[in-house]
Amino acid sequence: LLKDVALGVDKLSEWNPATVRGCANLLFARMMLNVYDVLIEHEWGRFHESQSVTNVDRMTALLERRKEVKEVLREKSLRRKESKAGTTDGGPSVELKQADVLINCFTLTQIFETIVPPESSSVEVLHELRSELLDWAINRMLSLSKSLLDGFHPLHSIFCETSTLIFSAGFLLDYYTSTNCADWIESRELANPSKTWVCDLWKDKSYEALEAYANILLYLSTKYRSQPIKVIPISIYQVVASGVGIPIV
Repeated sequence: LLKDVALGVDKLSEWNPATVRGCANLLFARMMLNVYDVLIEHEWGRFHESQSVTNVDRMTALLERRKEVKEVLREKSLRRKESKAGTTDGGPSVELKQADVLINCFTLTQIFETIVPPESSSVEVLHELRSELLDWAINRMLSLSKSLLDGFHPLHSIFCETSTLIFSAGFLLDYYTSTNCADWIESRELANPSKTWVCDLWKDKSYEALEAYANILLYLSTKYRSQPIKVIPISIYQVVASGVGIPIV
């Protein structure tokens, strides 16, 4: 599939959400992102079992192609906003969020557990992929955490076990505070100031991690309002592992 088919989009096509073709292209691009997400999750599962370099190569290719589609969407979205500035557009638009998919929290937590802790530096086979894979996992966790706050979803009970959410929240907080992390993660914050894009990228992902953490915290606090003991592990992790106290409300 990866060698024979390029799951891409046509940058020169119509992207105006006020037109039928534009809506179709936007939804197709979002569907392609979802396809890549599912394939990345699948390849990660195979890698986690076999530790095969082949699976790493496939994930690398998938992440790169997903990034290309994401860039097209971002570029078209920015141009659309610029063209709408100072004008009134009463045409129809498409809600891309409705076409999103959920990645299993267990899978994302596996990725965090493999990449984030200090001892993860020994996983040499992921050396070239770890940064892109971690960024993807944080982004997918943010999407998953937002869906938890949006309301009940049948997959939440399968994809979002409480213990897994708590475990994942700990890694997200570690990443945000750059504590109890692999050296390369901590060095991201200290990137060369002349490379502002590196610093900006780290800040973006850092804030995504914090937002996902906050969403998980809010979701669990609301879910177990009458059973606060269920959420205590998060506060314990904050104090013991990260040394940063963020009160539970």
